[in-house]
Amino acid sequence: METMKPYFEEGGIAIYHADCRDVLPQLGPCELVIGSPPYVDQRVYSGGFPLEKSQWMNWLFGILEASLRKAQSAVFNVGDRRRKGFREWDSSDFAGYAQAYGVRLWERFMWLKYPYLPNGSAEQPDDPVEFCLWFGEPTFRTDQVRRKYAESTLMRYRTTPGLRHLSNGTRKRQSAKTAHEGGSRPTTVLTIAPVTQEEYTDHPAQYPIELPAWFISAATAPGDGVLDPWSGSGTTLVAAKELGRRAIGIEIEEKYCEIAAKRLSQSVLNFEAVNHERSAEQGDDRGGTQQPLLSEQNLS
Repeated sequence: METMKPYFEEGGIAIYHADCRDVLPQLGPCELVIGSPPYVDQRVYSGGFPLEKSQWMNWLFGILEASLRKAQSAVFNVGDRRRKGFREWDSSDFAGYAQAYGVRLWERFMWLKYPYLPNGSAEQPDDPVEFCLWFGEPTFRTDQVRRKYAESTLMRYRTTPGLRHLSNGTRKRQSAKTAHEGGSRPTTVLTIAPVTQEEYTDHPAQYPIELPAWFISAATAPGDGVLDPWSGSGTTLVAAKELGRRAIGIEIEEKYCEIAAKRLSQSVLNFEAVNHERSAEQGDDRGGTQQPLLSEQNLS
């Protein structure tokens, strides 16, 4: 069997020009699968992409199952589209479809694309929201994605606790609260601006690097493996590289493989971010797997 060579390979990052359905079964284990699948019926993709929603859900569920055989968890960024003047909740419908077939949703995150540009017709409201569906059983690393406190919040921590009226008519001073040095716990709302004109790479559905970077930080440690089944212009791979992770991207259209390879050649490892994570992980013996993302079986 002829071995399939990567379209691009450098520093623990590889791109395969192929259909993810063909490559996924032949890969070794990793910690996280993350990507943005094609919209249901809004754009034309190569490879015989299904147009009907029922076909789309069946197609996407097959990839989800294959992903969870390889990784602890999988995050799919799904946009909800309007059809014939009405909103369809594609992300929720797919989550329900997956649950009906035995795959439960671990959590859903709302990506609030703010600030944003107008993205709809004048006859309908703008929709600066997409959802990220997280399936599987992730190791959620809260401390890596804490948010900095606002000054107003810190002021509340500095004030003397007030008195609380109890049901028996007495009053009791509330316990003092201490702000976590790393910031507040993350929420399920991610406020991240969409791609700017300067960052745009000619891919029709490019998401900002901050989006995959957040999930990569939340679910993996430096040295862990990340996989994007629809790597497009390589945003997930660039994020993984900058955070010190190994990664594989699979992309069916060669022109996007070329764009991704060029971006990866220009990106650099963010040593400050990686060292910060490693310092925070002292005492955590989970670490990263040292197994290759690719199995010994040939890719053909």
